[in-house]
Amino acid sequence: MMGFPAEKKVNRNFYKLYLERQQLSYRLHSVACTGNEVHVSMCPLEFYKGNATGACKGGMPAVVSCMP
Repeated sequence: MMGFPAEKKVNRNFYKLYLERQQLSYRLHSVACTGNEVHVSMCPLEFYKGNATGACKGGMPAVVSCMP
């Protein structure tokens, strides 16, 4: 649960269909949140170039949903 006790299931089909219709220009990887950040943008991360071939295992995007 990565420090987020109110974690909930996501609708993978929605995000899969959404991403199939998008033209991705960048990808994030190595996002290292500790659970104490006030916003996900405060987490350290790295970028892939738009034409890089790094992807999530299994081809699915990673989804973050912050709970108050």
